[in-house]
Amino acid sequence: MRALWALAFILSCGVGAITQSRAQKLGNTVPSTDTVNPPCNPAMRHDLAQEIADTNKEIGGMTARATMLRSNAGIVQDSAARSALQIDSDLWLSLIASMRRRVDRLQSGLDSCDSGKKAPVSGDIPERQ
Repeated sequence: MRALWALAFILSCGVGAITQSRAQKLGNTVPSTDTVNPPCNPAMRHDLAQEIADTNKEIGGMTARATMLRSNAGIVQDSAARSALQIDSDLWLSLIASMRRRVDRLQSGLDSCDSGKKAPVSGDIPERQ
């Protein structure tokens, strides 16, 4: 349920930018994207914050396990098995990076909800180091 609230929030923030982009292509004028949104629904805000906290907890556990997997790959004698474990670790780390980007987008939406401004719709959010 929380994931649906988060998805609905992100999609609702993106609709204005898509509409503006299409209107600009057609030469129509549209209001500025710097307009202020109405306050966020408290239940939606709570669900979004809970989704962020839960995902961060999952990321922490997954990162520890992926690190152990890579470390254990170093002690395997068989080169094919070692290579497979390293690739598996890389795949998990890629998933973790994707989850971090998702959390960053959700956090941006939550921050904009708190400030009453629109969340950024596009652009890459840099990965955490």
